[in-house]
Amino acid sequence: PAVLLKLAQTADGFAARLSGPRLYITGERSNCRTHLIRAHADAIMVGVGTVLADDPQLTVRLPGLEDRSPVRVILDSRLRTPEGAYVVRTGREVPTWVVAADDAPIEPERRLAAAGVEVMRVPSRGGRLDLAEALTLLASRGITRVFSEGGPRLGDTLVELDLVDEFALATSDAPLGEPGVPAIGSKLRAALRNRFRLVSTEDLGPDRLELFERAD
Repeated sequence: PAVLLKLAQTADGFAARLSGPRLYITGERSNCRTHLIRAHADAIMVGVGTVLADDPQLTVRLPGLEDRSPVRVILDSRLRTPEGAYVVRTGREVPTWVVAADDAPIEPERRLAAAGVEVMRVPSRGGRLDLAEALTLLASRGITRVFSEGGPRLGDTLVELDLVDEFALATSDAPLGEPGVPAIGSKLRAALRNRFRLVSTEDLGPDRLELFERAD
């Protein structure tokens, strides 16, 4: 499937605090734009770290488009997604798939399946999921457009494996003002110099959304 990677950063380039409460970066207009992108995707993909840290809903919440929520895909090699997570509690309302490693334990899979979440397995390489195999699996299930909102680490890995087709960067006009987690990793930074080109810029209130496409 085609992969659109989206990241958000503060004015000074951070995606999260080093510790403490969740950092809300962008405003209402930018968030609505993100929901519109979600509505055009077949799947929203995040890593389990995002689920553990933020407990996201991963749905479309624009008036009139609520039924356009795509499949929620959680990359979770060891099946750490908790039963109390929002995506699990609503697993019977919005299709939710967890992609685990072949050797992940069975008992968590049973608990997730009982909540209506489907668990699929792919090989792991170097202790992490084989993302190319995961995307191939999604394609076999009819997924053609993936919207990745999994944060800097997943984004950098997808770029390193040359699996990203488009990149959307939302930048706030407000700085974090303290050390934080950089939004753009080294692999993505290098790719923005030589593999991607800027194709559009949107002003969304105090935020700016830049869309990049592969240059090749």
